[in-house]
Amino acid sequence: MPVKPFIVKGGKPLYANSTDLVIAPTSLLLHLLRPPEGGEYSGVFYLYEIVATPASEEAGRAFVNEVIERRGENYVAISCYGGKCTRVYFGTRVESVFQRDVTFAVPLIIVVFNVLLTMLSIVRERRREIFIFMTVGFNPRHIALVFLAEAIIYGLLSGGFGYVAGLATFRALSTFAKGQNLLVREKLEWYWSYVAIALAVIVAILGAIKPSMDAAYMFAPTEVKKIKVEERRELIKREERYLRTAAMKTFSIPGEIEAGEGEIAFSYIYSKLSDLSYGELERVEELEEHPMEERPDGTRIKRFTFKYVSTTEEGGKASIECELRFVLSPGSDKYRVELDTKPVGQAPISHMDYAADLVKRIVGDWMRERERLL
Repeated sequence: MPVKPFIVKGGKPLYANSTDLVIAPTSLLLHLLRPPEGGEYSGVFYLYEIVATPASEEAGRAFVNEVIERRGENYVAISCYGGKCTRVYFGTRVESVFQRDVTFAVPLIIVVFNVLLTMLSIVRERRREIFIFMTVGFNPRHIALVFLAEAIIYGLLSGGFGYVAGLATFRALSTFAKGQNLLVREKLEWYWSYVAIALAVIVAILGAIKPSMDAAYMFAPTEVKKIKVEERRELIKREERYLRTAAMKTFSIPGEIEAGEGEIAFSYIYSKLSDLSYGELERVEELEEHPMEERPDGTRIKRFTFKYVSTTEEGGKASIECELRFVLSPGSDKYRVELDTKPVGQAPISHMDYAADLVKRIVGDWMRERERLL
């Protein structure tokens, strides 16, 4: 057993007390600081200062760590070696994330973008519902408030669940830390629970502002829609009266047709054009399907010719001669679609566009229905 530290006073050896300076080996100090068997605390009440001469810098650091582990915190260790001194404070420091730096804003920004993308997706999926709201008389502000209220509910739920999950995690870490001789402490005051939930709601609102405004004005009347019908018709009449041409115009029709599906596609398009032969406002006349042509360079062309007849706003008729071509270039596996339009005499330019729109609709119908027809 190590001997207790003592001093010689008046020629008599006496045990040292808390006010005396004691020079002792390291092993004796660590033995005195060790808690009794089965106990959690050391029997030494307080050590004001310990001065040790380590054999090396590593030995000094190990000695400091061992003393602190046995005595606890709120100690200052000054280690001097090789002409340099290092002062280390062992204790607890509580600081706010707002005082340290702005890294706390990074997760907030991520959450804002997550809410933004989620609400944008919700708005796109509920277009029909938004249209019904507009139909029954909701104004844009009401629709925006509906989605903002939904975002607030999401914020309350996520903030509440997050706070409960944080408490559960803290309890679990505290239980685990006891077995590992670690200390886990709460660093937040009671009011931080309310701050966290309020922050979750604010973040949800910030992320929902843009989607809510998009929803509010998705089907709102615009200035163009407010033009009276008679004024719109008068504008079209003026365009048809003054914007006329006799020149040919070529359109490139969006959409391509697979080479292996050509025969079925051509039959489908021919039947769609022939269905319009009895229209009143617009119809197709003199429809003719031409045989497949093959040029010397290997280009294959399938042609349909017809006359597109439409009614003008003044009640007259505009006739447009049309040639619809499907061109398969050498080395390609898809037909591209082209349309040549030439007025019979003179015709409004807009009616040439109407003929192109008709062909675009038919080709678009084929692209949508091809899976069902093949």
